[in-house]
Amino acid sequence: MNRHFDIELQGLKERVTAMGHMVEEQLDGAMKALEDKDVEKARDIIGRDHQVNALEVGIDEDCIRM
Repeated sequence: MNRHFDIELQGLKERVTAMGHMVEEQLDGAMKALEDKDVEKARDIIGRDHQVNALEVGIDEDCIRM
């Protein structure tokens, strides 16, 4: 049982780290779009926001299940 939990916990850590990297990339891109006044780039970043949200929901659900 503990081994299974440890494996699931490691998977959660990896997903949280991946989500953090995604958010960091989006923030960097958003700042660049703002500096460059690049509306298309800003729209692209906003359009990818659902990926982070979906990952967060999945992580939350897995935490509750564990």
